[in-house]
Amino acid sequence: MTARLLLVRHGQTVWHAENRYAGISDIALTDAGLWQAEQLGEWAVARSRQQPIGAVVSSPLERARCTARPAARALGLVPDVHEGLREVDFGWGEGRTIAEMAADDPEAVQAFRQDAQTGAFPGSEPPTAVAPRVCGALREVAAAHDGQTVLVVAHNTAFR
Repeated sequence: MTARLLLVRHGQTVWHAENRYAGISDIALTDAGLWQAEQLGEWAVARSRQQPIGAVVSSPLERARCTARPAARALGLVPDVHEGLREVDFGWGEGRTIAEMAADDPEAVQAFRQDAQTGAFPGSEPPTAVAPRVCGALREVAAAHDGQTVLVVAHNTAFR
């Protein structure tokens, strides 16, 4: 048997609305993000009628945990947290927009855009570290919930 993982990005935060790199910063959901989380709960119940969702797992960051809670509550589950699902650490880019970074160091932004691995922002977590961390976390979630459908709430860049 295998698990079915339903991957969901957390709801909107102020930084995401402003197109800032949120990374490991613990940014709260906006009102729109809270609404999205409630909508996810409704969707999860409807989806679970077709194929039951047996677990809800999220990143440790509050924006993901807050997005996962309504779905877990609606399904009568207690959400689990998996550290490996946390978002990428963007280092120097954390909390900044591309325009702000380009104003400070256009070469750094150009290098990042050309190759996110070799041009990673100073102090950031390189993509070659992120992929095995997140894939390993997803494999652990799948192994722990063999034969079940699991709602996994985490982050855009981590999932990519």
